[in-house]
Amino acid sequence: MELDPTNQFIKAILKCSNIKDKNILEIGCGSGRITKDLAKYAKSITAIDPDDNSLKIAKENLTSNKITFIKGLGEDLSFLKDKKFDVVIYSLSLHHIPYKAMELSLKQATELLNDNGKLIIIEPDKNGSLIKAEELFNVGDGDETFVKQKAIKAIKSLKNYEVIKKDYFNTLFYFNDEIDFLENMLPDYKTKPNNLISEIKKFLNEHKENDKITLYASRNINILKKLEC
Repeated sequence: MELDPTNQFIKAILKCSNIKDKNILEIGCGSGRITKDLAKYAKSITAIDPDDNSLKIAKENLTSNKITFIKGLGEDLSFLKDKKFDVVIYSLSLHHIPYKAMELSLKQATELLNDNGKLIIIEPDKNGSLIKAEELFNVGDGDETFVKQKAIKAIKSLKNYEVIKKDYFNTLFYFNDEIDFLENMLPDYKTKPNNLISEIKKFLNEHKENDKITLYASRNINILKKLEC
């Protein structure tokens, strides 16, 4: 699987906000895919994620002295209370935080910002062939409609901050073949009913381009800044 081969994530961030020479906190860095691009522009990055394996991969692949990886939960940022950042980025991570803790996480994130600091929240949107596959066949992250709505509500509920810019973009997903898709999106596919696998393969066949399967997912990016008194 090749994710975002045309680098739409970093393009969207750069289009909406200046991150050059900024001290950045990335919440939900995963294996460091977006972290790598951020490091090309940022002064420093503190990248957190709760998953040991993802952090291990990120540390092995990214050795820049600009980056500090920390194991931590997005729903409780109090372990960072002594630090300050110019930018805090949620990399497709807000909707993965337990929904009852989303508002607290955002509040804590704003408390970590310097004066004139910005909050950047990137979330999955509702359109795209990959999202359709997730919802139809319960592959990947499955149907995230509920938690995506909760994330939107949490953003709107954030006090003393306003969305100063919002944009939308699409990211591509390349799969070599059906097996590549199944291994990445449904690892236990060999235990699934044959009729489900047949339906998935039929769906994927409709999205074959140039000897590979091409799917896409829509994303939204919100830039928030503190209200002026």
